[in-house]
Amino acid sequence: MTEYRGRTDFRSTRWMIGGVAVSAALFIAGTWFFAQREGASLETGVFAVLALAAILGVLETIGRRIVLTDDSLRVLGLWANSEYRRADVVRVSCEKASPVVLHLADGRHVKLPDLGLSTQSVANSIRAWAKQRV
Repeated sequence: MTEYRGRTDFRSTRWMIGGVAVSAALFIAGTWFFAQREGASLETGVFAVLALAAILGVLETIGRRIVLTDDSLRVLGLWANSEYRRADVVRVSCEKASPVVLHLADGRHVKLPDLGLSTQSVANSIRAWAKQRV
């Protein structure tokens, strides 16, 4: 069997990063608005917390990726990283408007993060990668 030569690095799309960035900008604007209007208030604090969460969301969205290495699939992110050995992947499935799911040899089902890409395309790449038994 030949070596897998397809796509090995999947990252969040620009539109997904942009959408999260717009929400962060709105919360930052809300924080500024209430800080100017009311000073330190409950509304200002709520918007500040939401702005911070949205900024962390932007960083997570930028850093989130799925990487196919020679022997494992890695899900990388700001908060958590996961690794699944190629030999443990029994099946890869996806349904329309649903995430890609790895079915592992131990019976677990792992949902992969939505990166804004075509789930069918990601699933097909992972299937082709998984078929390559090294």
